[in-house]
Amino acid sequence: MSGFYRMDYMGTTGQAAGAVAIVNNKIAALDIGGGQIVGTYTEEGDHLVGEISISIQGGGPLITGQNLASGQSVKVPVKLPKSQLDGHVFMLPVGGQPVSVRLTKISDL
Repeated sequence: MSGFYRMDYMGTTGQAAGAVAIVNNKIAALDIGGGQIVGTYTEEGDHLVGEISISIQGGGPLITGQNLASGQSVKVPVKLPKSQLDGHVFMLPVGGQPVSVRLTKISDL
């Protein structure tokens, strides 16, 4: 499960891409729009369970249309089957709005 992934996602205002590292119970990601994601997770049976925090350096709009001020972040709960981590689309509730996400594994870490 741990690895380096390509991230493709779509929300109400469009779509974007980025990269995600999942290793040692930590999640770190960035996207082409300046978004930064940090979080932690645990493995509970066949599920990854945790929480991520999304921010945009200097502030700006999320893919959901929500605007974040500089220094502001939005917390997102994560609970999904580990089998969804490579090539499958799953939904995350970002600021109360659904975002579809697909991770594609590039390499083990």
